[in-house]
Amino acid sequence: MLYAGRIYWFTVEFGLVLQEGEVRDFGAGILSSPGETVFSIDSPVPNRVLIDPGDDRDLLRLATTDYLISEFQKTYFVMSSFDRLETLSPERILQAARTAAKLPHYTWREIVPGDHVLNVGAVMTAPNEKYWRLVAGQPLDECLRRTVVRNLTLMETELHNEMDLAAVWKGPMPEIPQPVWDWYWDQKDAGTLPAVEVPMS
Repeated sequence: MLYAGRIYWFTVEFGLVLQEGEVRDFGAGILSSPGETVFSIDSPVPNRVLIDPGDDRDLLRLATTDYLISEFQKTYFVMSSFDRLETLSPERILQAARTAAKLPHYTWREIVPGDHVLNVGAVMTAPNEKYWRLVAGQPLDECLRRTVVRNLTLMETELHNEMDLAAVWKGPMPEIPQPVWDWYWDQKDAGTLPAVEVPMS
């Protein structure tokens, strides 16, 4: 349910769509909030990333992206057209969920390799920035914190190694720097890894 919920969240609830070259709101969650309706379209703060729900890579992008419900979104996914929603069959969503469970997750602030970026927002972070922020003791929102802990735990068990991440994301993936791993193992040995809220799977 976690991964299907993310796909639903970033399309039906908080999705944008490209119409005649212009980005427009259509998600029910956005349209129910006059403030976020304006923010999602006009603000320079959030990222806007063009997606095709019929593309397996883009479907995984949605399924592996964490978010919070307590603030305006930091990244909005813009569908290439309404018609592409019809490609979201239960079978494809289930397959995306199975794959996403074995992949590192992204935070709601990140631009990642292979993204078709329409707007780089003021909140944008690179894929490894969340790790360095945690190691440096800088403030992190809960989305970043749980993504860091979840990813490091996953990659320590090597559950993801059966996949070619560069092929999945259609671009090279940055490796987690060794100092981050040193921090993780020190925290784990000491029993002081940051506590995180669900979801973690």
